[in-house]
Amino acid sequence: MLIAELANYIRKELLDDNVSPFLWDNNYLLSLINRAELEACKRASLLNIDITIPVVKDTDTYTISSNINSLYSIKFAADFLFLIQIFKQNRYDYSRELKGSPRYYIYNMDDTVTLLPIPDKSYTLIASIDTLPINQSKGMTDTLEIPNKYAYELGNYVAGESFLKPDIDTQDLRKAQLFMEKFSQTFGVPVTVTDTINRKIMPKEANIKSGKSQFGFY
Repeated sequence: MLIAELANYIRKELLDDNVSPFLWDNNYLLSLINRAELEACKRASLLNIDITIPVVKDTDTYTISSNINSLYSIKFAADFLFLIQIFKQNRYDYSRELKGSPRYYIYNMDDTVTLLPIPDKSYTLIASIDTLPINQSKGMTDTLEIPNKYAYELGNYVAGESFLKPDIDTQDLRKAQLFMEKFSQTFGVPVTVTDTINRKIMPKEANIKSGKSQFGFY
C-alpha cells in the first residue's frame, strides 16, 4: 500500500481532519506512519525471510543482518539439519571438538552468530529471521513493507500519537488511549529492552533430546 493512501485514510476516517489548513500536516503523518510500521514490526513477526550464510573454513563468526528483529533458526542448506542455539557462557561445554561440522550457534548482541565447532570446510547455512523495515524513512510515494492486510491497522498508532500532540485543537487523551489500545490488540504490547536482549541470547525452545528440528518462535 502507498504511504499516501494510508495517510488519506487516517486523515479522513480516524482524525476527521479533511479541511485545509490541516491540524496535522502531511510531514507529521508521514513521520508517524514510519514509526508505526517500525513499531509494528518490533512487536509482531511481520517480515519473515530466509537468508543464506556462506560459511568458510576456519571462520566461526558471521553477520546475519543489520536489520534483524529475531533469529528463529539456522539449518544446513544441503540436508536441512538444524543447529542448536546455546548460551554464550556455555560455549566451552560444546567446544570439545575444535573443528568440524557446526552443530551449535551463539546469537551475539551485535547480530552476529558464532558457530561451534569451528567449521572445518565450506558450508551453506540458511537462517530464518524476522526483520525490521529496510527503509525506515519512507516518503508519501513509497510503499509500505508490511503485508497490506496490516496496513490500515497502522492508522491506530498514528491516530493515537496524533491525539497526544500538545495543542488545544489536537490533544484528546481519551482518543489517544483508545487508538493505542487498538494498535496493541493487533500487534502486541510494546517491546522492552529486556525483551530484545532475550530474543537474542535465550536459546529457542527446541526438543533437543529427541533431535526434533522444530524451534519455538518468540
